[in-house]
Amino acid sequence: MRWVTMTSQETPDNTTGVLTRAELRALFHQLAGRDWLLAALLYGSGLRLWEAVRLRVQDLDLERGLLHIRHHPGRGNRQLRLDPQLIPHLRIHLAHVRQQHLQDLNRGGGAVPRAAPGGTGVAYTRRWHQQYVFPDARESHAARGRLRRRHVSESTVEQALRRGLQRAGVRTPATSHSLRRCFALHLLEQGHSLTTVRYLLGHTPESAPGTGFKPVESPLRSLMGVRTLAQQLHSRRGRHSVEEPQALYLIAS
Repeated sequence: MRWVTMTSQETPDNTTGVLTRAELRALFHQLAGRDWLLAALLYGSGLRLWEAVRLRVQDLDLERGLLHIRHHPGRGNRQLRLDPQLIPHLRIHLAHVRQQHLQDLNRGGGAVPRAAPGGTGVAYTRRWHQQYVFPDARESHAARGRLRRRHVSESTVEQALRRGLQRAGVRTPATSHSLRRCFALHLLEQGHSLTTVRYLLGHTPESAPGTGFKPVESPLRSLMGVRTLAQQLHSRRGRHSVEEPQALYLIAS
């Protein structure tokens, strides 16, 4: 990645694919639900789009506020800190995903692909902790007629971002990768080292950079305040809960 040195007073050239903070706020204001959450992870944690759509429930440690990015050993595995303001919204989102998963199970579905033991082909699992955080809206048929649910496609997310940019009146040419670039640029502007930023982006070996490495506060916090976040992703039912057989799970803290 080629780094561009900028001061906070400068406005990015509209050919760079880097959005200003005002443009980012306008974009987030036009997004909702799953699309808003995905954009928040792309900008707030610097994820690649394919990393975000392939997140599984087991990758989120909401009690500790951590996000685990899992690849093959030595290929960008890393542990990131979630913006605390996102955690209740992720709880609400996962409650709806879990409810959908239970419905899939009742219909004989609920399977998601996973790597087969030994890396030989693809196997399927119905376990909750291996379900996708951002599942596709539709189930599909795998081999032997098995019902499965893949993750939302990257093209679907890109289309949602394009619609959001259009509604926001943002003319800067931008894609999902632009949010990742903004994450990196804004951390550098805040004085974080290039080594730290490269680790957070997954460009370095798995070990954290140096013994003095401290968790980095997400740039999302300075972009959007608590009140702004509280207006997003409200429950349709008027309370942040979802009912399951013989149990009631309260979601938001």
